[in-house]
Order: sequence, then structure tokens, then C-alpha cells
Amino acid sequence: AASAPECQLKWAAVINFVPLAKEMGALKKCAACFSDIPDFHSCPMSLQDQGQLTNYYNQLILETVWAEGANNTATDFPNAIYIDGLDHGGLIRTGPQRLNPAPKVVEGSSSDDPHGTAGYAYAATLIGATVRRLCRSTPSSAGCKSLVGVLNAARLKNPIQLWNDTQSGRHADWPQVPAPKAAQMSDLTFLI
Repeated sequence: AASAPECQLKWAAVINFVPLAKEMGALKKCAACFSDIPDFHSCPMSLQDQGQLTNYYNQLILETVWAEGANNTATDFPNAIYIDGLDHGGLIRTGPQRLNPAPKVVEGSSSDDPHGTAGYAYAATLIGATVRRLCRSTPSSAGCKSLVGVLNAARLKNPIQLWNDTQSGRHADWPQVPAPKAAQMSDLTFLI
């Protein structure tokens, strides 16, 4: 679902297969493919690495739409979302440690990284938005209250997580995301 810049594919191949890649400055040239990300000096070496980097920033979009949709009925998710790096429990992997890592681990994604396996509650967020939309007309029904409680609990287990790790291209303060019109970012409690 996430497509890597064409130049990233080229330089990742050079890094993997050309013996003089370091002398050619391939890593720096690959990192330049991601010039939008401040201070990024690395190169996602696989589609999985690229997908997880994209997921890190996708969680910002998903959470922003979720928050705005809490009070604005005109805001909702599109009918189709394409995403990579689905993890157990309905999460999207946002940390740099690979799902099912190959024997050669990517530089900067060691298993002792505290954010290595971080994930965002993707399924609970999308299902929660659907429940929220369907329950707007009957918010006090037993079924709605029950579903809201389950989804709140699922979202709270894996909320949005932002941290600074320039090596893996993750920033806590970039890009700047506007606050929702009426800030209720955490859950569906407005229905209860």
C-alpha cells in the first residue's frame, strides 16, 4: 500500500548489491529520497521497513481523523484504506523492528529498542469510527454502550505513540498536525 520513492528502490539495491556503495555515498543519496523527513540519514532497505516508517506517520492521520470525527459528523474515514505492516491484535507496526525479521536485522532496529515493536490500534480505531457513526442515533442503547466500552479498552492498549529517533526517521513533533475543533482525542466517551 505504501509506495517507496523510486530513488529509494534504486539506492537500496545499490547498497545491497554494489560492493562500492559506501564510496558512492549510496546511503546519503537514499536518505535524500526522504527529504521531507527532517534529519533522516538512513535508508529503508525493504518494503517492510518502508511500510513501517509510513505507518508511523499514518497513525497521525488516523488519530487526527478519529479525533475530528468525535465532534464533526462530516469527518470520517474513506471507504477503503490501504496499509502495510499489520501486526497481531489489529495493530499497525509503527516501530522500526521488523515483523518476522530476516536473519540480517536492519541497522537501527535492534530488539532492545523500547519502541521497536510499537503499534497503533488500527482495527479498533476504524471499527470504533463505524460504531460511533452507527450509534449516533441511539447512543444510550445497551449494544452501543457495550461496544463503546470494548473499543475504548482496545484503543487505550495501543494509543498513538510518538518519539524522536532520527536514525529510523521518526519524529515526535513533525509534521505539525492541527488540533481537532473540539479536542476529544482519546475515546468514545461522549456516547456514554
